[in-house]
Formats: sequence, C-alpha cells, structure tokens
Amino acid sequence: MIEVFLQSVLSKMMKNWLVKRLMWFVFRKIMRSWLIGVYTVVFNGNNEILLIKKRLGMSTGWQIPGGGKQRWVSFPKQAKKELWEEAGITGNLKLVGVRSNEEHIDVHIIYAGYITGKTEPCPQDKIEISDARFFSIGEAKKILPEDQRKMLSIAITNLLPDTYM
Repeated sequence: MIEVFLQSVLSKMMKNWLVKRLMWFVFRKIMRSWLIGVYTVVFNGNNEILLIKKRLGMSTGWQIPGGGKQRWVSFPKQAKKELWEEAGITGNLKLVGVRSNEEHIDVHIIYAGYITGKTEPCPQDKIEISDARFFSIGEAKKILPEDQRKMLSIAITNLLPDTYM
C-alpha cells in the first residue's frame, strides 16, 4: 500500500519541471562520469562569438551554448536544438572538434559556424537562460571558463582564417 502511495507521489512530482531539473542536477553530481555534451561556437558577420548566460544548472555565468546529448537526437540536430533553445537563432554549423574534459570523463562535441537569418539572440528558454549576446573573441576569452576557452580555440583553429587566431 505504501509503495503505491509513493509511486503516485513520485509520479506527480516528476511532472513538475523544477523538480525534474533539481533531480537532474543531483543525478549529474552523482553520475558525473559519463556526460556527452554538444556545444555550438557561433560567430556573427563581425567575427564576434555568441555567448549565453545561464541562471540555472551546475555552472552559471557566460558560456558557449550547449548541453547534454539526448540519446534519441543526432549530434548535428542536438547542436542546432541547443543553439535555438538557448539563443533563439539558427546557423550553418559544422563539426570542428571533439575533446574530453581533464577534470571528468566528459566528452565535448564541438560544432561551429556562422549565424543565418536573425542576428539578435533571443533565448527561448527564459527559465534557464538569462541573456545571450555577441562578444569579441578577446572579451570572450576573458570571461569564459577554462574548458570553454579550449573549445573556443578549437573552433577558431578549425573555422576562422588564420588572421583571427
């Protein structure tokens, strides 16, 4: 009887978005050893990089758009999905690198490209993302966490002409 009651309560709790996010956060802290992340390094016509500012999640502050790979979504579709959800823009993306994080056994799949269509970012997920805007490469290198600066360097090396390195 108590099992049925607990299952009912847990089922209702899982329908709550915030509870799901908190449970995911706790799960990620415990199971930190297997995440595959898909990131999008996107430039505008002035070779400025798009960064998003997260207000929820394990790391807040300015960062490259991206997130955990969903099992049923291909890598290119996941990259475009993250870019749309976190910045409200689309772009022509190509795979530019794969790296692992030295602190964990995370794998980062890095896509890069230029935006197409609308150039002003507008986050679609306003709960998780508080802001999105373009920064010069120099500014971005100053405010990004170290692992994301490495991703930016990979994208610059494989996408932009040598003059922008």
